[in-house]
Order: sequence, then structure tokens, then C-alpha cells
Amino acid sequence: MEFYQVINNRRNVRDLTAEPISADVLERIVAAGIQDSGSMRIPVENEGLQVAETVHATKDYMLPCYIGLGYLAKNAAVLE
Repeated sequence: MEFYQVINNRRNVRDLTAEPISADVLERIVAAGIQDSGSMRIPVENEGLQVAETVHATKDYMLPCYIGLGYLAKNAAVLE
């Protein structure tokens, strides 16, 4: 099955176990998000509030990090 078919066929789950997710799995999830025209960001200054407002998060929602998706800007700096 192709990657996007897997994503499209997945259903949201609201009930989760307390079993911790391994660092290896989390790293693979983040790496996949970054590879698909995205960047993992930790909000600085008012950026977290701006993103929370954009996604219509509740006022008490804390946004510790997010993966921004989009197309690479021309002449964008590449960070190591």
C-alpha cells in the first residue's frame, strides 16, 4: 500500500493507552513530517500564539512545537 493511501485510510483515534511511544518511533514520525515539505519548529516569542490562533486552538491550549508544511521558498536558508 502506498504511503498516502495509508494516511488517507487512517481514522482518528481519541482513546489511547498510557504505553509510552519509543524514541525511535517518534523520531521516524518527525523525520517523515520534515521530509514531506515540512519543518519542525519550536515557537519563539509570539509565534506559538499566532499558530494557535491560525488553527483555532482553544485559549488554554499550549503549543510546545509543531510541524509546518509548505513548499520551500526560493533562496531559503538550509539549517543543519
